[in-house]
Amino acid sequence: SSPELLVKKLSDLLNIGGVFYMEIPNAFNPKMVSHDGHYGLFGITLLNPANASLYYEHNFRGQPYSVGEYLDLNGYLKLFRSHGLEPTLLNEIPENEKDLHQIAHSIQSLPVTCKTGIRAVPEVLREHIQKALNEYIGRFSSSYEQFLGISGKLRKANAQQLYRYYGIEFWRFLLKKT
Repeated sequence: SSPELLVKKLSDLLNIGGVFYMEIPNAFNPKMVSHDGHYGLFGITLLNPANASLYYEHNFRGQPYSVGEYLDLNGYLKLFRSHGLEPTLLNEIPENEKDLHQIAHSIQSLPVTCKTGIRAVPEVLREHIQKALNEYIGRFSSSYEQFLGISGKLRKANAQQLYRYYGIEFWRFLLKKT
């Protein structure tokens, strides 16, 4: 199922001013990377749709793979707006940094999880998973190190952005047709 097609159809059903609620799994939350919410597979959320389908078929032979493409938070926001929907993120964002430090710990410990989880990955995809995981950890680590080096209001804003991107398991949106 395509996020683009789903959002288009939902938007088409709404009148101007109409609203709907949507909950979307965050593929970049470390828990989802460790074992996705659909099938419990390590790292599948980091793969492109073709490789994710191959990985899924290896573990669930004969059952159709029904997950389309995972977008990041900015990708979903752009998608909503391109179909005339103004999104409001309903998830609470913590005021303290404690949760963000826990997320950093969870992401930094993913290579240990990988040693066990990689066994379910077809041999042909193991290098893809490892590369995607390294890129994921690198992107987070770079942003996290930048966050650690700043202070004041900018630090708080960066902490909240990192939390929105990595800390929320399921984004909860209220979408209003404009």
